[in-house]
Amino acid sequence: MAFHGDFMTVGELVALLLEQDQSMPVGFQYQSGDYWRTIVVATPDGVSEENVAYTSYHSSYALVDPEDADEETETWVVIG
Repeated sequence: MAFHGDFMTVGELVALLLEQDQSMPVGFQYQSGDYWRTIVVATPDGVSEENVAYTSYHSSYALVDPEDADEETETWVVIG
């Protein structure tokens, strides 16, 4: 597995969430890609294990097409 940054572990996320009010809704933020660089919030609809690989074009991780899988550059993560 190749890592180009630190992912939070499931255990670390659970610990942080347990510090919060358990009745609060959960969302995640991401860049909208618009001209104003608006940060929007989406509601997770579940979690799954997905194969990702670092892409220098995006300076981030992206989902891997199963046909393009490469054990040297990919890693499995839990995605919400």
